[in-house]
Amino acid sequence: MLTINKKIVPRKSQKTSNNRFEHSNHYESPIRFISGETITGTIQKYRWWWRYLKLCLELEDKNIKIKGKRIKVSRRFYKKWNVDQILSSSFDDWWKDHRHLFIEEPVQRLNSSEKIDSDYLYLKIPRDRRQLDLLREVKDQMKDQLVDRTIKFPFSSSPVPLIRLHIQYNCLVMSINGQSRLEIMDWVNDKYQDIEGVIQNKEMSERLVFGYEQSVSRVVSKGRDTLISCSSKEGIFP
Repeated sequence: MLTINKKIVPRKSQKTSNNRFEHSNHYESPIRFISGETITGTIQKYRWWWRYLKLCLELEDKNIKIKGKRIKVSRRFYKKWNVDQILSSSFDDWWKDHRHLFIEEPVQRLNSSEKIDSDYLYLKIPRDRRQLDLLREVKDQMKDQLVDRTIKFPFSSSPVPLIRLHIQYNCLVMSINGQSRLEIMDWVNDKYQDIEGVIQNKEMSERLVFGYEQSVSRVVSKGRDTLISCSSKEGIFP
């Protein structure tokens, strides 16, 4: 029985003037520039990665098996994440101490006393030019000059929409805690019916995430695969 990881009730989308539900950027915010820093992915994506890892850690701690195997979080891959602190912390507190792991190196002004470094591209920019024109020219100057880089903690090449990860997470928690497929289906359909971006059952008039219990089984199975890949030495997360 899980005691640390619990269901997360989704935030409702607001209705527009034409009575449609607007899409909430709480789930799919594209923002990567925060407080003067650019992060390699959106903070919501990292929040969900952290949540799934926290679920893996509780499963590991309680020796709860997934698909017949024990979950073992790779301390080597997550060495810099300080995983042993995650079970007793909130994401916001953890992020304050670890956000540097996900921040892009910033653009900086070159001091005249600094030495030329071959890892960087130096440009001389006139101060009296229009910004839009400069940006276009800078982009042209950088063409074929940039090199491939390695992201420390990349997401998988086939990303899953965050709203689907939200649903999948709740399904996992309920399934691990012994709730039936029908109970899970009813709860999800009730809580997500007003969330824009959730796939509807085209054969029914209601806004349903799940029309059949078998659909719950498929989502739970995918969720278990996510837990296994997330905890592995490759640390793969959608």
